[in-house]
Order: sequence, then C-alpha cells, then structure tokens
Amino acid sequence: MKNKTVIIPLIALLFAGCAKAPEQTVVVQDAVINTATAQVTTYQPTLTFAGSVQPWKEANCGSVLPGKVEKLHVKEGESVVKDQLLAELSGELLAQAEIEYKVYQKDYLRVKRLFEKGSVSEVDYDHLKAEYESKYEKWQMLKKNTEIRAPFSGTVTEFLVQEGENYFYYPALDINYSHAAGVVRLMQLDPLKIEIEVNEQDLASIEVGSVATAHFAAQDILLPATVTAISPTLSHLSRTATVTLKIDNQQHLIKPGMYCSVEVQLLSQEVITIPRRALIQLSGTGNYFVFAIENNVAIRTDVSVQDEIGNQVAISGIPAGMHVATDGRQTLIDGQKVRIQTEE
Repeated sequence: MKNKTVIIPLIALLFAGCAKAPEQTVVVQDAVINTATAQVTTYQPTLTFAGSVQPWKEANCGSVLPGKVEKLHVKEGESVVKDQLLAELSGELLAQAEIEYKVYQKDYLRVKRLFEKGSVSEVDYDHLKAEYESKYEKWQMLKKNTEIRAPFSGTVTEFLVQEGENYFYYPALDINYSHAAGVVRLMQLDPLKIEIEVNEQDLASIEVGSVATAHFAAQDILLPATVTAISPTLSHLSRTATVTLKIDNQQHLIKPGMYCSVEVQLLSQEVITIPRRALIQLSGTGNYFVFAIENNVAIRTDVSVQDEIGNQVAISGIPAGMHVATDGRQTLIDGQKVRIQTEE
C-alpha cells in the first residue's frame, strides 16, 4: 500500500507535464508610413559607347604613273585648299607628250585648211583629227598625273615620299587609310568623325540626327556630336553596326586616333517612375521590390529597374497611379495594415 501511494502522485505529475501550453497571439500594429505615387514620365534614355576619332576626309594623294618627286610645294602640318598644287613629279614623259601634241597640232591645222578647200579627203582628215585628239588627251593625262593637287581642303599630315625619291603606285593596305601608296597624306580635321559600334538590340533606338556628347578624358573636354550615318549591315562576328557621329573641331584640340566615350541620347519614351528611396533591394542580388499600398494594406511587389532619372527610377511591374511606401518601408511585412501619415 505504501508503494501505491508513492506512484500515484508521480503519475499525476507526469500527466501534468505533458499538458499543452496555452497559445499566444502576436498582434502586429498598423505601421505609420509615407507614400508616393507612381507617375508616367516622358524620358529620353542614353547609352554610352567607346569611340575612336577619325578625320572627316582622308586621302593619300599620288599619281597612277610612277616617277621621281621633283618638288614638294607644301609643308607638313600646312593647311591647303582644294586643287592647290602639292607636289610635282618628274616630267620627262610629259615633255615628250607635249612635243608630240604640238607637232600633230601643226599638221592638223594645215590639213584642216586643205580639207575646207576640198584638197584632202574626209577619210584622211578624220584620221589625222583622231590622232591629234589622242595626242592632246595623252598630254593632258600626263600633265594631270605629274602635278599632284589637293582633292579637298585639309591639312598635310605626312609626306610618304620625299623630294628626290622615286614614287611607285602600289595598293598596299594600311590601317585606317585607304591605301599606303601616295606622295602626300591629306586629312580634313574640321569637322571630325567618331565611329562607335552599336549592338543590334540598341540599334533601333538610334537614328540619323540623334544628338550625343563626346567626352575626351585625356583633355577633359566635352563636345556635342550628331549621328550622321548608320551602317546598313552588321558585323557577322560582333553583331554590331558602325554608327558615325560628327563633331566640330575648329580649335583643333582633338586629333585623329584619340579615344573618347560617347553618350548617345536615344528616342524618347514614356516610363513609370517612383522615388529611388521607395525601392528595396534583396541582399546580395540585383532584384528589387516595393511595398504597394492597396486599401491601407502593404503588398510586396517585385519590380524591374530600367534606369535612374535624377532622384527617380524608371521601373516596370506596377501601374501608374499606384501608391508605394517610402519612409517607413523598412519595417513593413507583406500583408501588413498601414496608416498613411503623408502622401508625396
């Protein structure tokens, strides 16, 4: 009997310890927040590209006939105008052609007078006339290729052949130039052009006439630029198209070969914007969300950030007119009731 009196209290204690603890209710109070309204904004996005400066025009001026360079009429770095004489080649062939032309000229004039009197047949006259005109064209051709003149106004940047050296025409390619053959290298340095490579996704947003800004970091210079041409084809390797921009260079501060970054203004578009401080970024990721407010309830909503516009951000994922939490958003949880203090 003594053992039973001991066991019963122990069993009672065990049942008492296994009894379920009372449930506790956690009460979340309404959060006091500020909100802002998602708005439609007309926005002109920009894209930045690496650019390379090139002369607006360039030419290696030479002749189709070989010869010795007799005289250079300009200096390196000198500005020249269109059709200005740059250099002269040896004129032995030219002198011979001129003599032949003058001999045939005398014969032609004499036979012409006889033909007009009826003393020479028309066949003989036409034959001599053709020979005379042929000699004249040969003389003019040699004269044209003995005198090297500027095809456009520009700056003499380099002599490819010096005075007294023999010049030979050969179409060997040279980087950034049409060919390496020539006597005088001529470039138009005002204006200049910048070439950038644009991928196929961004190409539709750029058009001829689009404005841009070129930044030359080495000189810390900003210059306005304008898109003047877009390549009609894309590279098979890079899937990019060459876009050409024009910049003024009246002070000649910029030189061909310089590197620059080009910020191109794309076609304007309408986007949804909210204040930057309404965004919440998931730690360690590039994902963002906001707390949209509907009927005084905070609803976590994922959004995609398109671009930053001052203290605003262009996003997608919520409609225009939607209220989003700004101040006080850090303590919110999904589905929490809120009390709006102020609305911006």
